[in-house]
Amino acid sequence: MLVLEAKLKGKTEQYNLIDEALRTALFVRNSCIRYWMDGEKLNKYDLSAYCVVLAKSFEWAKKLNSQARQASSERVWSAISRFFDNCKKKVSGKKGFPKFKKRGQSVEYKQTGWKLSEDRKYLTLTDGFKIGRLKLVGSRDLNFYQIEQIKRIRIVRRADGYYAQFCVDVDRKEELEPTHRTLGLDVGLNHFYTDSQVRNMVKNHKLAKSISDTSRSMFRDWVEYFGRVFGKVTIAGPPHYTSQSCSTCGTLVKKTLSTRTHQCSHCGTVLDRDHNAALNILALGLKNTVGHTEISTPVESSTSAK
Repeated sequence: MLVLEAKLKGKTEQYNLIDEALRTALFVRNSCIRYWMDGEKLNKYDLSAYCVVLAKSFEWAKKLNSQARQASSERVWSAISRFFDNCKKKVSGKKGFPKFKKRGQSVEYKQTGWKLSEDRKYLTLTDGFKIGRLKLVGSRDLNFYQIEQIKRIRIVRRADGYYAQFCVDVDRKEELEPTHRTLGLDVGLNHFYTDSQVRNMVKNHKLAKSISDTSRSMFRDWVEYFGRVFGKVTIAGPPHYTSQSCSTCGTLVKKTLSTRTHQCSHCGTVLDRDHNAALNILALGLKNTVGHTEISTPVESSTSAK
């Protein structure tokens, strides 16, 4: 699956209608979580059927395309499934219990509720919100692909505007010469991510708001996707204590969140806090890959809770 992204250009009234669609998708998501929490032994088909109930009960919820409502329930079920899997596998720390969200940042349409212009330069959203025609501004040409290949469209709100992501059904593979190198990634507060050669720290303060709004789960999805495209092994590592343990000697060096430098009194190692965490994550990832030839799990790195 290939994901192509373009920025949406429209009128203020259209942006307001997109916000309504985002809030409605969030309402469906949170309602499905509540329905699951209050019910017994519900499955994904029960959540899908509940979307119909919501549309009948709330006239404004009916405005959202039916497949978009189903997509919201599918995301809920994916979160529920991950939670149960983590419980069965006895994953340490938090198991990822599905939580209610206060803000909706995206709404996903499947094969209905949208239409592309023949020149692929305009996207028209056709569900009950009547958002209408929006201009697509991007560097990738959708003309290379058939409409039938576009399986889903995701409308995303970010700090700098609204975007459309097109999920194209294409088996993309890129051949690269093996580097015989490994990399650990740490996701944190001071920098969006830090790797283990310290050359790729994200420090663009002009994009700070967009970076803070970026979904870490989406970042994991992208890592997983590009891992498949380029034939790389990706694996999640538990973030617990990765910034507290010394990456050189393993000594526990307690820090508050405001302490951004790792200084080990035992071996004398001095590193940026996130760099130290990235090295620990790399070591954990290498340890967990022993005996595996193919791993499809994305790299997971420590967050603000570390």
